[in-house]
Amino acid sequence: MVARGASLSINLPVTPYGQFLEEGETLERCILDWADRKRGPVDGGDLLSIVVNNPEDDGSAARATTIVGLMPQLFGAVFETCQNALIWTLFLLAQHPRVAGDLLDELQTGLADGPPSLHAIADLPLLDAVIKESMRLLPPAPMQARVAQQDTTLGGHAVPKGSRVMLGAFVVNRLPARYPEPDSFRPQRWASINPNPFEYLVFSAGPRNCPGYWLGMAMVKVAVAAVLRRHRIAFPLNGRVDYIARPGLRPRGKMPAILHRQDGAFSRPRIAGNIFDLVDATQ
Repeated sequence: MVARGASLSINLPVTPYGQFLEEGETLERCILDWADRKRGPVDGGDLLSIVVNNPEDDGSAARATTIVGLMPQLFGAVFETCQNALIWTLFLLAQHPRVAGDLLDELQTGLADGPPSLHAIADLPLLDAVIKESMRLLPPAPMQARVAQQDTTLGGHAVPKGSRVMLGAFVVNRLPARYPEPDSFRPQRWASINPNPFEYLVFSAGPRNCPGYWLGMAMVKVAVAAVLRRHRIAFPLNGRVDYIARPGLRPRGKMPAILHRQDGAFSRPRIAGNIFDLVDATQ
C-alpha cells in the first residue's frame, strides 16, 4: 500500500498522478479561457459572468485562482444536488403509488406527445408539488454552514465574529407548525402553503441563497417527467435503501432499481433501510 501511494505521487506522464495533474491543468486552462470571454458588463443571468466580474475583497479584479477554485465547485454542486433530488423523488414516487399514478395522468395530459420542455413543465402543478415535497423531506443539501462576519446574536444567543453556524434543513423543513405530519410525503400540502425561503431551507435564503435555484428545479422537473412517462420504477423485493449525509444527502452504497416500460401498474415495494428513519413508512 505504501509503495503504491508513493508511485501515485510521482509526476510523470505515465503515472496516474501525472495524468491527474495534466487533466487538472487542461481543465484550468479551459475555465480561464472561458472566463476571459465573460469579462466586461455583468450578465445577471450568467453565473460565470457574475463570478468573473465580481471584485475581490480588496477591490481588485477577480483573480484566476478565485475563478478556478469556484467554478468546479459550482458545477459539482449542481450535478450532485440535482442527481440526489432526482434519485429521492423517484424513490418516493415508488413508495407512493397513488401519487405516482396521479402524476403520470398529469404528465400524459399536460405534455401529450410533446417533450417535457421548460415551457411545458411550467403548467404542471402536481409535478411542482412532488419535487418541492421531495426536497423538503429529503433535502439534497441537509446541512449548510455560515460564518459570522461580525459580532451578532441569534435567537438571543451571542454569536462572536468568526463563529461557524450550522443550518439544518432536516429541522427547519419538518417544523410541525408549518408542515403537519412532517415525516410524511404529502405533495398535496403545496396547494395551500407558500413558505418563504427561511421556512423551506432547500436553496438557503438571504444574500447567500443558491443562485441555481430556478435551474436546479427545472432540471429535476424535466428529468422526473422524462423518466416517469417512459418507465415505472420498481425495487427488488426485500431490497434495502440506506442514506448518508456527507454533506449531500445521497444513497449509501448501491440503490438497485428496475425500470419497466410505463404501464401505470404502480405498487409499493416492500423494502428496508435507514431511509425510513427520515420517511414515515406507514404513509
